[in-house]
Amino acid sequence: KLVAEIWETRADDLPIDGYDDLAARQVVDRLEGLSPADLARIQTYEREHRNRSTVLGKISILTA
Repeated sequence: KLVAEIWETRADDLPIDGYDDLAARQVVDRLEGLSPADLARIQTYEREHRNRSTVLGKISILTA
């Protein structure tokens, strides 16, 4: 039997402190140098919450 687990990404789990209080430009400035796993967590969180194209676009560039 397969059991599906749902992982909810929370702001507290992100590698950028105070994520929810930051403007898109502030988040973008902090993305450089993060691991692919950290970028994936931020991408998932961003898509589920604010869905800012500036943040998602920079993540796409960094993971290309």
